[in-house]
Amino acid sequence: MVTFTHLRSIPLFYHEWCGLLGVDEQLNIYVEEIYEDTWVAQYQFNFSGELIRRVDEGRGQNGHFARLELPPDLRTPQPARVAAVLNYGGARWHGDLEADRVVDLAMPLSLEERQVLVKMGLQSEAMLPYILGIIHSYVLSEAEVRPNLFVLCRRLRVAYRLSVPQARGEDGALENYDSVEFALAQWFDPAQPDRPLHASWLGPEALGVRLNWPMDVIACGDTLFLADSAYRSGRGPSAIHIFQIHDA
Repeated sequence: MVTFTHLRSIPLFYHEWCGLLGVDEQLNIYVEEIYEDTWVAQYQFNFSGELIRRVDEGRGQNGHFARLELPPDLRTPQPARVAAVLNYGGARWHGDLEADRVVDLAMPLSLEERQVLVKMGLQSEAMLPYILGIIHSYVLSEAEVRPNLFVLCRRLRVAYRLSVPQARGEDGALENYDSVEFALAQWFDPAQPDRPLHASWLGPEALGVRLNWPMDVIACGDTLFLADSAYRSGRGPSAIHIFQIHDA
């Protein structure tokens, strides 16, 4: 069994998207933020969270902006390879249940899995009977923390039935389902690719910190680095979380 201790969180400067550029041999952390959908800022932090370097486009006001020079030994976040089996695209994001064949295309969720959405604050208990299942899944990043045991940053979209149909679009067509998108961190074991969400989710009890929108993850020995965007959180800013990995 593998567990985590939350060592620290490094707050960033904006409240939108962030990602890990990499971690070097001295455990310096290189980070990028995208803000206002356009502008780029990059940073180097040491392992203690102290800011070493910062470059920022400054909303276009910095005419001398240049991206950080990254060291050649950088360990970078990895896209889904082993966990690519979890990538899935199903029904439209909203529309008519019958016409869009949502019941056929959605990956159903058990009651325990639906409860994860409640714990994440995405749905209320009253909405549980209306949840239809996963209609989109994409693994943003994977990190092997132990042989054949991975931590993932994963984006999901879950469809739910509307209690009252709503008119949308220019033609005013009635729609009877909608969906919600979110991201989470989770375990992944290639030998158990269908492990249910409630058994694989890495929530605040497992990590010691509540994540908003995990984007990138890197494992360096017994240390885990995770980029957590403040996107749509209403709080922030974005942050880099650092964890110690333990064999229990």
